[in-house]
Amino acid sequence: MTVPPTDYPLWGCRPDRIDTEVEAEFAWTDNIIRVLGPAFSPTGARIQRTVALIPEPHAVSVRADGLTVGVLADGDAIRYSAALQRVVDGGSLPTVPARIWAADAGAYNRDPARDGRIIARVSIALAAPARLAPYNDPPDAEYTLLPAGRTLQVTGENEHLDVLGRYVEVPGKYALMVTLHPAPDDAVEVRVDGRRCGQLGRRSSAHLLPIVMRLAERDLVTAARGAVAGSAASAEVTVSVAPVEAIGDVVLDGPPVTVPRLGTAAARTPPDPVAILHRYHGYAGQIVVQDDRLWILREGVVARTLGELSPTPRRIRLSDVTDVQFRPAMPRTAGLIRVVTAANAGGVAAPGDPDTVVFHHRDRQRFQALAEWLRHVAAANAGPPA
Repeated sequence: MTVPPTDYPLWGCRPDRIDTEVEAEFAWTDNIIRVLGPAFSPTGARIQRTVALIPEPHAVSVRADGLTVGVLADGDAIRYSAALQRVVDGGSLPTVPARIWAADAGAYNRDPARDGRIIARVSIALAAPARLAPYNDPPDAEYTLLPAGRTLQVTGENEHLDVLGRYVEVPGKYALMVTLHPAPDDAVEVRVDGRRCGQLGRRSSAHLLPIVMRLAERDLVTAARGAVAGSAASAEVTVSVAPVEAIGDVVLDGPPVTVPRLGTAAARTPPDPVAILHRYHGYAGQIVVQDDRLWILREGVVARTLGELSPTPRRIRLSDVTDVQFRPAMPRTAGLIRVVTAANAGGVAAPGDPDTVVFHHRDRQRFQALAEWLRHVAAANAGPPA
């Protein structure tokens, strides 16, 4: 029997900072409606949910309740894939807080012509890649992890570069798991991998020492989220801990709060991996091809400024394509590509046409290849000549 992966809430991803936009929600609006469930309203509904970020061969998929609801933008996918893969390779599922919104385009915009078309937006909380998971392992001893909150400065770090040096070989700021221990003069000592790397200031020590002592009475080491920045010559360590008044009996007397160890494990193949999205960026519009469908999108500043065409994605099944109208771009003349189906066969390629995308001369070769491929699709749909 396959054991499901353990959720791994990524560090630094705060539910009050959900500001990273997910892309390509249009491709999975059916899944988004299923995730919203009874909360969905044609005029618009929004929920907050924990989602998983799954690194895949062609993308980083965003999944809620196991259903794909979007992908990270290409640039974000490149930046985050390695950090996410480390969590997955350890047998865990990287998760973050998210907001999921959807509406019926007709009801939301009071436009009956757009009834039945779903529009959606998914946003997630996402910290810097190096801050998502600690670079070191959790303690071997029994421990509990304090909730994150205020940033506390550690003092005396530069006296322990022999401990911290391995974590600052590459400049940057990296997450570490630290442990807190009683020290002389009522101070709280901070350790990394069981070795001292500094101590908290007098005020912070006074606040946290009673908590450290209380957990020690239960034979639990106090762990916290830390971060280290610097170089081989100098280092700075901080600790993130919730205010003392927010650390209640659930933390002090409840079951230990732990995180999975990110060792090496057999990599898991994601269920139902997402098919690659082929994007063709034009002027005030783009064509996206995935699997057996394509979409014509109106996104970005130019599209919003022109405002001539509906921003609702137009979905066309490749099996419905009957022809393609194409005008190549010249150095001083924009090109046009229009996807033709039986439903729009009477139209003509033009900038104001909803099935036409305008493109620049610099993109001519990519759109030429798309036009030739769509002609092959149309020919296959037509079948052999009679």
